[in-house]
Amino acid sequence: MAWSAPDTNNILQVWVRTIGQNDDKMVTADKKRGVDYFSLAANGRTILSNQDSDGEEHLHVFGIDLESGNVRDLTPFQGVRANLLGTHRDFPDEVLVTMNLRDRSVLDVHRVNLRTGAITLDT
Repeated sequence: MAWSAPDTNNILQVWVRTIGQNDDKMVTADKKRGVDYFSLAANGRTILSNQDSDGEEHLHVFGIDLESGNVRDLTPFQGVRANLLGTHRDFPDEVLVTMNLRDRSVLDVHRVNLRTGAITLDT
């Protein structure tokens, strides 16, 4: 189970808990703006969120691996806007994101591998 709740500094974070247990754990650590949107990838082990830094609206898609605790910027390109588009159970370790990587005026769809970080142009 996952939900948003403030940390001790009143900044919105993502928390998780194993169903039937009291093992609440904060899995994000945003210091400024908080995490107001997140979803679970089809692999059941990766929390996905969109974040920008300092309000410049160049969102990045982040993945938090719930088993290892590793946080990865899945769209690590400066000046590029990215948004999570979707996941699918037939491709549990992949997500589709839109990015203006190729041309700053156009959003293309890219396929991102959650295990390797590989990004390929999809559409």
